Parts: sequence; C-alpha cells; structure tokens
Amino acid sequence: MRQSLWIVLGLVASTLALRLYGLDWGLPQVYEEAYPFKKSWPMWGWGDDQPFDLNPHFFNYPSFYFYTQFVGQGLLFLILRAAGAIESVLDYRVLYALDKTSFYVMGRSITVLFATATVLVTFLVGRRVRGVSAGAIAAFLVAVNEVHIRKSQVIEVDVPLTLLVMCTLLFALRILDDPRTRNYVLAGVFAGLATSTKYSGVLLPLAILVAHVAAAPRPDAKPARAERRAQRRGRRAPPASPAPPGSISRVLRSLTSRRLLLGAAAYVTALFLTSPYILLDFDAFWVGFNYERLHMKVGHFGLDESPAIVYYARVLTDSLLGWPLALVSLAAFVYYVLWRRHAWALVLTIFPAVYVALISSFSMKAERYILPLMPIACVLAGAFVQEMLSRRLARPVVRTAAAAVITLLLAAPSFVAYARGLPRLRGDTRTLAREWIETNVPSGSYVVSETYGPEPLSVIELSNMAAEVREHISEAISETRIYAMLPIPMLQVRPELMSVFYDLDLYDDVADYIVTSSSVSSRYRKDPEKFHQQIAFYDELEERYELAREFGPQDGSGPRLKIYRNPRRTTHFSQRRDVPPPRFDLAKAQETLPTVVGRHYQRYAVNLEMYGFYTQGAASYLLAWNVTHIDSHPDREQLRNLATGAVRCYLQAGLRQEAMQVIRGILEAEKDPAGVQYWRNLLRRLQASPP
Repeated sequence: MRQSLWIVLGLVASTLALRLYGLDWGLPQVYEEAYPFKKSWPMWGWGDDQPFDLNPHFFNYPSFYFYTQFVGQGLLFLILRAAGAIESVLDYRVLYALDKTSFYVMGRSITVLFATATVLVTFLVGRRVRGVSAGAIAAFLVAVNEVHIRKSQVIEVDVPLTLLVMCTLLFALRILDDPRTRNYVLAGVFAGLATSTKYSGVLLPLAILVAHVAAAPRPDAKPARAERRAQRRGRRAPPASPAPPGSISRVLRSLTSRRLLLGAAAYVTALFLTSPYILLDFDAFWVGFNYERLHMKVGHFGLDESPAIVYYARVLTDSLLGWPLALVSLAAFVYYVLWRRHAWALVLTIFPAVYVALISSFSMKAERYILPLMPIACVLAGAFVQEMLSRRLARPVVRTAAAAVITLLLAAPSFVAYARGLPRLRGDTRTLAREWIETNVPSGSYVVSETYGPEPLSVIELSNMAAEVREHISEAISETRIYAMLPIPMLQVRPELMSVFYDLDLYDDVADYIVTSSSVSSRYRKDPEKFHQQIAFYDELEERYELAREFGPQDGSGPRLKIYRNPRRTTHFSQRRDVPPPRFDLAKAQETLPTVVGRHYQRYAVNLEMYGFYTQGAASYLLAWNVTHIDSHPDREQLRNLATGAVRCYLQAGLRQEAMQVIRGILEAEKDPAGVQYWRNLLRRLQASPP
C-alpha cells in the first residue's frame, strides 16, 4: 500500500508539473476554439437583457463538458469576489471584456484536472490487469505523453472524453471478477458521461457488454477478494481470466440480466441528465448533430489526403505513441487478444477496434480523435513489459531497474516531442501582429483579415457589448486603438463557395490594410486548380498593395501573417469624408451560401454605421437583407436585424422617407404574422411622429 501511495503521489506531481507549466500560453489573446467555454458563458445570463438559460443552443458536441465549464465560471466568480478582485456581476463582465486570462486559466485548469485523473485511472486499470508495476509503467507513459500534455492546456472535449473512457473500462474490468450491480451501474454512468462529452462515446457500452458476457457463469458468485487484494499490493499476477465457455443461448439469456439492464439504465440516465436538451430541444440537436456528421463525412479542405486508416497509423507511430511504444502495444495486442485471448484484453480493446473502424470511414481526420486510445495502448504495453520481465528476471531489483529503463525508452519520443514543442509557449504571431497594428496603424483604420489573423479591438466587438459594460470599460480602453475589422469568410466544408469573397475590388474602396494568414492561404495553394480565384487574389495583392510587415516562424508560434497596406488610401477610414457603397453582384449570391454573404455584409454595414457613413451603411444592410432573403430557409431574426439596421441608418442620416420606404418594402415580403405586426407598428410610429 505504501508503495502504491508513493507511486500515485509521484504521478500526480509529474502530471501537474508538465501541464501547469505554460498553462497561460497565448493569453490574454485566445487562439483555441474553446467551444465548451464560449457556449457556457452566455448560459449564466450575466447581462440584464440575457436570461439564465441552460440550453447551450449548440449541438456539435453534447453538453457535459459545457456544464463543467459553466460550473467553473461560477466558481471563479465566487473566488474573485471572496478575494476582493470584483464586487458585482458587472465587475465580472467588465473583467471578462478587458482581460480573459483568469477565465481561460480556470477553464484550462479544469482540463488539467481531467488529465491528472486520467493518469490515476490508467494506473488503476494497469494494476488490475497486471499488477502495480504494469500500472505504474502505463500511468507514467500517459503522464509524459506530449500530445496529452498539449491537449490538456486547451478547453476541448478530448481530454475529458479520455478520462471517461478509462473510467468506463475500469469498471467494465471489475465486472469480470466482481459482477455486482454497483460495477454495472458505475460502468454505465461513466459510459453515459463519455457519450455526453462527445458522441463517439456511444460505442463504450460494447466494453460493458463484452465484460458481462465474459464474466463468470454464476453472476451471484462471491468475488475472490483476497486474490484481488494481493494483486493490488503487487504480490502476484492475477489469473488469466479467459472467457468462460458457454452456449449462444446462455449468452442471449444473459442480455436480459437485471444487472445489465440496470447498467443500461444508468447509461441513459447519465447521458440525458447531463445533455438534457438533446431531448428538450430535439430539432436544434438534430441540426447540430447532422452538421457534425456531415463534417465528419466530408472533412474540410487542407487535410491530409491519405486514407484515414493510413493517417491514423502514422499518427499512432509518430506523434501520439512513437514507434517503440506503438510496436510494444501492438505486440501486446497480438499476445493478449489474438493468442492468449484474455477476457480483460478483449474488454480493453473492443472499443478501440470498433472506434478506429468508424473514424477510418470518415473523410475528416484529426490527431485528437484518437487521443482516447493512447492510455489503452499504454496499459497493454505496461502489462506486456511487466509480464516479459517477470518471466526472464527473477531478482526484483533487477526487474525494477530493467522496467525503468524500458519505460524511459518507450517514453523517449514524447520527451523529444515535448522539447520540440516548447516554442508553442512563446508569443504567437497573431499577438505580435496585433501589437504591431496597434502601434503602427492609426485608430479608425479599416482592416480586412483572413481567418486565423490578428484580432485588435474592433467597433463590432464594442457594439456587441452590453451598454453598461461598454460604459465601464470606456475609460480603461481610452488609450486603446479601435478599428473597423472585416474578416474574410472561410468554410471548412465546401470552401470553394467562398471564392466570391476573394476579389480585391470588394475591399479596395474601404480597406487601409489587408492581412493574409498561412493557416488559410496554404490550404488554398494545395489545390491551385480548384482555388484559382483565391490564388489570383494573393497574387494581385502582392502586385497592387505594399507589404508593410510579415510575421513568421522566426518571430513566434502560429501562422505566417502578411500585413499589406493599400497605397491608394492616404487618409484612414474614419477620417474620410465619403466612401462608396459596397460592391457585390447579387447574382453571385446564388453561387454561394446566402446566409454567409448576408452576415458578411452585415459586418460591413456595422463598420460603416459606427463611423457615420449612414447612407452607405443602409445600402449595405439592404444588400445583406436581399442576399439573406434568397435563402430557402432564411434566418428570420437576422432579416429583422438587417432591416432594422437599414431603417436606423436612414433615420440617422435624416432620410425619413427612405426609412419608411424600406419598411413598406419589408412589409410586402414579410410572411410571418408577428413580423408584419412589428413593421406596421414601426411604420405607424414614424408616420405619427413629427418630422
């Protein structure tokens, strides 16, 4: 017991040290998707006009880790208030607007806790199948795994999923020699939480089913407690646990076992308690789920074009495991599953086998998708190393020394990868580019940027803040330069539809600067025939604009960024007397996604409106309205916002008749009774009020 305690303490210390170092990378700028954090923030309804709402309204992932981050945000509020850093909810919101560092450190710290728990559960799984030494080897390999360390420092679902996979497998293994109701229920709960973290967790009940079928024929038999207690202390290896013989009819009858049904009930309960809006908002769930399914099926541009199974084999042998660990875990699979046919090995490997077969059928590929398989491979390798050494080395001291040397050799690729990856903790090129813009580009300039570019404070960002937050931060940001920012849209799926935005004439009338990012341009350049318009845009940009600054790998981590200055603009955007209305051929909207075009020109309009170009802003709002209306299922709320923006701009410009004419035009096209009533009331108010 004392030996296990020291092993656990050492594992916890090393796991935390490796993951907490550099945890604040990139902050206060945020360069991770962090969907669980970003979607849970509005649930609190921090603003006066925002209700408390536990519906995430986002179903590309289930909700368990969203709610975990939701709790973390509430806890951070209590901590900051107790420390005197804030005094009210408004202070909290203002802090979020000014500096997100503490928020993201909290969110990432939660991921680190999941990662640390994964190492401990891996130790327990390894100890159960082959003793303390096997558990220590497996857990150490997980603790120092470079991919796991890197993914522990972002707010994504893959590290939490990995923990829940291992918890499910731990209790599934317990079913083999201790088939009591408690183990079925706990295995079901963790499998349900895994599915509630990422939809791929739906395959985990297979491991429970295999454990149930392979368990002792007499499910009411008492477990061999003394034998398991001795095993936990590392005194001897457990029995091989071969799958018991039995007829197909016995197996089929076992499927109606009360304990198995209770495990299934626990699975369903855990899933829907932590992702309730799958049922409560089923239509929205179905849209999000099918979008993600399409994303998996189609993939996105710029991906490795090799077959998925080849890609994942390369990832396993390269970044995720390294050749030594990959080969040893493969040898262990062959030895324990195909040759010795141990039941515990089948329980451990049924999920990876089916999961790899599933994701190999998708076009979408990513390293993080197979992260949950890494601890399983480590357990197999740890068991194999321990067994081979115990057979060949009799002296415990020699066996321990040999195990330590072999473990370090298996972990060597991770050590090398970690050292090579440390530059990612340096300043990001996007941060450096933002600092350069804020130093060298006048406030009020118009900056057009590709996705994954710098993000200086924009008027759109300010306009989206609640009025009370904007008032409180106005003094704090009085010295901060603010810009008209316009992102160039990008689609991961069917990116060719975005070619309409790669026309320099669309931006030449307003842009002071245009920023390109290698995270986008490099993908387009891989297929010059398909993306000829994008490449022509880059070439024309080189010819017509001046390269003001470039940031690349020599400056920091992140994409290569090029900042071009428009030589035709000697007066920056906010200081011009007039600008032309936006250029866009409505016929081109048929070639792309109308909603995307509509949102793009809505941003265009907001920039114009915020800097006082009201008639041009009204024209842009109406352009966005007309484009959005083309969609077969237009977003009604977006249409109303666009039309309201056009009316507001005309009224700001003193063009009352034009505003009323817009409303009359909207009424002719409006089909929603509530919308008709809204516009009629607005028209009456304008007609009744004095000019």
